[in-house]
Amino acid sequence: MLLSMHQAKQVIVEQLTDAELETHAAVVYDLVKNYNTRFDIKRADDSVFIDFALAPFVNAVFPVSHMFHFTALEGETNIRPDIKFHTIIDEKKFDCLLIEVKCPKSTSNDDLFKLSIEMQYALNRLVKCGASNPVTYGVLVYGFECSIYKMTLAGPKVYVMMKMKTCFLPRCFEDLHVVIHTISCFLQLRDLVNEEIESIIKNKKEKSPLIDWIRQPIIDFK
Repeated sequence: MLLSMHQAKQVIVEQLTDAELETHAAVVYDLVKNYNTRFDIKRADDSVFIDFALAPFVNAVFPVSHMFHFTALEGETNIRPDIKFHTIIDEKKFDCLLIEVKCPKSTSNDDLFKLSIEMQYALNRLVKCGASNPVTYGVLVYGFECSIYKMTLAGPKVYVMMKMKTCFLPRCFEDLHVVIHTISCFLQLRDLVNEEIESIIKNKKEKSPLIDWIRQPIIDFK
């Protein structure tokens, strides 16, 4: 009896006992399945590019149940990141990881600015709800390059956005060697986000000491 693609994937994954190996197997399997077509990924639009090139990493590493595509930020209905992850603290939802994607054929170059605004909104919301010294994280995918950022409040009205790492999505079968490093980067990012959530919960106060430091982004966009 022939197995379906999903059944074959489960057979492979079930043979592995180490969680990290399971993650690697899931990513590689989905990438091979996606790239084993005649479709030219370089001509894909943002949505298809996410499904083919980015989703295998994101789905394997991060909690899919808390992932949303093209959904408004919590508390800001006019701003919609391409992908976002939220957590729940005291029965309220807070965005903790934001991802902006530009496919290889895109000529737009403003998504870093858009990501910075989204991260600022997410940071402000945490501070308004009592977070003592929160950090927000974001990823900018520009073509096949992924840049990982974090944002903090360094002083009154001073937001610092710092690039932490760069990794790459495979362009084709010959590029699959980049997978190990990229998975490692995303696993580290997942751990940082989880540690930050735990820290916020542990140190949350009735009123954040940074409440007077925040400001609304100067430029609003639709």
